[in-house]
Amino acid sequence: ARAEVERAIAAVRAEASAAASSEAMEQAARAARRAIEEAAAAQGVAVELVEEKARRDAARSAAKAKMQQLTSTSDEIVEAATAFAQRKPKLASVLSEGDAVLVGSLGGKPGRIVSMRGKEARVAVGSLTLSVPVSSLTRTAAPPPPAVKISLMGDQPELDAKNEIDVRGMRVDEADDFVLTALDAAIAADLHQLRIIHGKGTGALRARITEMLRKDTRVAGVRMGAWNEGGAGATVAELR
Repeated sequence: ARAEVERAIAAVRAEASAAASSEAMEQAARAARRAIEEAAAAQGVAVELVEEKARRDAARSAAKAKMQQLTSTSDEIVEAATAFAQRKPKLASVLSEGDAVLVGSLGGKPGRIVSMRGKEARVAVGSLTLSVPVSSLTRTAAPPPPAVKISLMGDQPELDAKNEIDVRGMRVDEADDFVLTALDAAIAADLHQLRIIHGKGTGALRARITEMLRKDTRVAGVRMGAWNEGGAGATVAELR
């Protein structure tokens, strides 16, 4: 702008009439310069105001973003704390060997965990030790009642003795303990036979049970189940 004014003044001087005084021309030039200086100063102030406003806007945006970040972090902390609080009861309910439990698959009977393997647990319930899913167990503060040994007199049967057991889904080592426990109870109760339901499957469980029963001197005979006893899916032990 200043350069334009200077060029205009030079043009005016060059084309001015001879009658015009040099003093009047200088006054006109000074007035033009002063006007442009004032205009430039006003523009400078306006630019500074715009820049200051931009800085304030940027500061407000940064503060807002920081506040949003802090709020988001706070929300995440609250959510994590809530999740942890909700998870604490579950962590407290993890079962381990020796815990007193209620066995849901046996109608809530009390027992104690003997050992655990994956999703299954060996639980002592009274005089029996059996494998049950861990999901069917609930920890209890009350210890299970001690196993009561019943002295038999004459032909008095043992109340827990069964003439039929189901070992389907058990591993071979688990089935061994379960069958022997049931066999002891059946002998003590003076039962005549014990039917063991093992299913057909690959036949490995049936072969193991048959071998074990034939080696037991308390077993008079071993046969496959009749058509109404489960057929090949069951083995019947005739007891002495």
